[in-house]
Amino acid sequence: MRVLVIFAILALSCVYSAQSHTVVPIPFSRIIPRATCTDDDKNKEYCSADCRSIVYCNNNAQEETTNCLASTGKPYCEKLSEKAAQCTTESAGCISFTDTCPSDGIFPNLLDCTKYVYCVGPTSTPAECDANKVYHGGDKMCKSGVQCYNYDSLKGLCRGKDQVRLAYPLNPKLYVYCSPGGPKLRQCNMDDENIKFDPKQGTCVFVCSKEGLFEDTNDPHYYFECAKVGNGFQTTRKKCPDDTIFDKDKEQCKAAR
Repeated sequence: MRVLVIFAILALSCVYSAQSHTVVPIPFSRIIPRATCTDDDKNKEYCSADCRSIVYCNNNAQEETTNCLASTGKPYCEKLSEKAAQCTTESAGCISFTDTCPSDGIFPNLLDCTKYVYCVGPTSTPAECDANKVYHGGDKMCKSGVQCYNYDSLKGLCRGKDQVRLAYPLNPKLYVYCSPGGPKLRQCNMDDENIKFDPKQGTCVFVCSKEGLFEDTNDPHYYFECAKVGNGFQTTRKKCPDDTIFDKDKEQCKAAR
């Protein structure tokens, strides 16, 4: 299993290295990829990988760790800015692995727009864009002149909204869930290219991209009919006859086994 995971990561790396950016592996942390303090980190605070401590990089580039619960009675660390962090009762500002890896695939690093992460099963491999580029989640590549949407941006989108789903601006298959604990990045069905997030309905829906019959991945007894109408498509959800299910390969209903 370990060999398969490593092979999958290498395969993804080969595919995306061929595009207009270079993949540069970096040490992985659930908060900000970092192995030890560097000269650039001096006099800055970060959250630890488990979101339970504040890590201060002193003037000598040495780590000083303060456990939040033990020192303040508040269990979580929250990143306030590039240089500061604080202890809090909610884990709203501490990005965990599951927040940035909704499923297998390649996703943006919500704390740094120049970075992104490969997600394969339980394994994640961070990477970063070339200089002066940010990761574009829709095009799955690093680009210049693209607006950055990081965790602070998503908090702004969610301000005043509770338990609401909003579109993620750079990828139609991703959406932002505004939870009480802070914004979470989620993804529509990755196995169906026609499933995208609809901001008007606040949910993932089937969107026709070409004519034909397509399976309903949520219920095998139904399928979608896509018909060309003007410059767009008309989508109709239909049900197979009783005791049959839709066969996506033959594009017709067949007897259920």
